[in-house]
Amino acid sequence: MSPVLVALLREWHVGLKSPRAIINHLLSPVIYLLIFAPSMAATLPAIAWRGESMPYLAYVVPGLMAVTSVSIGNGVGVSIYIDKLTGELEMLFGLPIHRFVLIVGLCGNAALRAGAVGAIIWGMVAFTAPEMLGGGPAGVAGSLLVVMVSAVAWTLLSVVLACRIRSQENFNLAVNLLGLPIMLTSSVFYNPAQGLAATRWLAQVNPLSFASDIIRMLAAGRAPLWTDVLGLALFLVVMLCLAVLSINTAIE
Repeated sequence: MSPVLVALLREWHVGLKSPRAIINHLLSPVIYLLIFAPSMAATLPAIAWRGESMPYLAYVVPGLMAVTSVSIGNGVGVSIYIDKLTGELEMLFGLPIHRFVLIVGLCGNAALRAGAVGAIIWGMVAFTAPEMLGGGPAGVAGSLLVVMVSAVAWTLLSVVLACRIRSQENFNLAVNLLGLPIMLTSSVFYNPAQGLAATRWLAQVNPLSFASDIIRMLAAGRAPLWTDVLGLALFLVVMLCLAVLSINTAIE
């Protein structure tokens, strides 16, 4: 059996076999969509974005999908830290497979989770507000691909942190400290162009903004900006290189 297939099957049994893995990632966006987003939409019916007015719900749903990719990446990537603590990672390193294969398994896990969560969210939107899907099936498919790619990139970042940070407390602190600032300095909930100067600058280099804006454009049936696509691709490549380098130091 192919080592890559073995790694994917391991991740299936570890984190995907139970539907709870998907449900956990759905809780936050569903609660937001059902409770907070309608209240925000009543207070702020439309938001100015890239020279046009967009309904707040149409603006925020793509952002929520991008946020799920971050939580999925953190959740999947943290499993390698658990493996390190329990000694299972050292056992895996002793197998006749390349360590990169383990990264492939983690990324496959993240991509499948992100695709499933994204499809469920778009399914809810199709029943409640179909006018938000101006991009049609092609826009939905493209946005799901973006969510999957984003989840893989955030998984790789989590792998880097898990391999480089020795203390469990420091690892948990790093994950928590990165999550909130990244979300609040992105274009998920508001247009950063209307915020503070520092926020505007951070949003322009924030990978979460890249994913949010690409999904937003695709859902509206428009071509994404090449700068967003390039930014997300660069984030993915950099994280992949760092993860490959870092996994060799995980148990040293």
